[in-house]
Amino acid sequence: MKVLFLSDRYYKDEYAKITGSIYQSYLIAEYLSKKGIKTIYVSLSKKERHFFENENFEVFLLEEKNNVLLNLFKVLKFVKNLDFDVVYTRGRDYFVFIAFLTKKPYIFNSNAQEGLRRFKYISKLFNNRRSILKKVLLFFPFLILDFMIQVGIKNASLIVVQNEFQKLEAKRIWKKDAIIISNLQHKVNEYPSKKEKVVVWIGEITKWKKPYLLLEIAKMLKEYKFKLIGHGDLKLIEGYEDIENLEYLGKLSNEKVNKELERSYIVLNTSESEKEGISNAIIQGMMRGNVPICLNDDFGILQKYEVGFKVKDIYEMARTIKFLFENEEVLREYSRRAFEFSNSYFDYEKNGSLYYEVFKTLTSPFKIR
Repeated sequence: MKVLFLSDRYYKDEYAKITGSIYQSYLIAEYLSKKGIKTIYVSLSKKERHFFENENFEVFLLEEKNNVLLNLFKVLKFVKNLDFDVVYTRGRDYFVFIAFLTKKPYIFNSNAQEGLRRFKYISKLFNNRRSILKKVLLFFPFLILDFMIQVGIKNASLIVVQNEFQKLEAKRIWKKDAIIISNLQHKVNEYPSKKEKVVVWIGEITKWKKPYLLLEIAKMLKEYKFKLIGHGDLKLIEGYEDIENLEYLGKLSNEKVNKELERSYIVLNTSESEKEGISNAIIQGMMRGNVPICLNDDFGILQKYEVGFKVKDIYEMARTIKFLFENEEVLREYSRRAFEFSNSYFDYEKNGSLYYEVFKTLTSPFKIR
């Protein structure tokens, strides 16, 4: 069996802006390659390269053009000369349309609720602050992009989702029976030693992730230490330098992020409701004993398994942080529970094996068509 991964970015590309979706694609490819499956990863980059991660994991980084259609045709032309049996794509972009054009079985892995909706880009176009002229000029390109992506999703051999809500959305919108496979992360064997009460926020600094809310919370709780990790539009966190109990660490490697999470006790998610599944930052935090406090619980595990807190606004978020730090026994109990739950629920080997079985089924000569 040979699996082709199509992705707009590669996790280890130093030029790339890495998201949780990119990291998950890499982890799945890595797992399959370690199980002896030939894995081919094709992505875009500022610099064209070809290398092997291991004997079964081959990577092609194609030089990116400044045009979606040029990139689409470049990737399609390239993969036409590759030998593979099945394709994997993750996230809502034109790579799922390329997967459709390969005429091979392919998986569409939705990484968020938004990714399953129809006409996402047209909707975003009319809900942003662009001028009327720009909206008119971009209407048809965005419509074409939405159309291509929807053709790709509709014709996918299988849709994989992260939670029950997304599964219902796939059935409602696309009339397809999706399967649930949780994200995967490498297991943390020992509970980290924690010595100080620290709150962290990790993610891309974008409007819909609302990092500026962390600044407001830090101002409310001056007695506690806050850390903000990520990169993006720094205008959204303007004035962070003036908050004495807030430290901005910028963009860190995954290894350094994990080191920070080993020291901290609480990880926050301030993203807009229903726009993302469970983020890698939350998973990484929980696996290192961080208690998640989130404005949205669309992944449905925090309250169900009592491993974190869903709150309605930043005032409740601040009160919850204060409550936990003032009640150390409760804090340690939630921290331990988050650690134990997440290292089982998001286990690399367990969830990786589920993907392995899915790929085997799609390439089996006896599969139901």
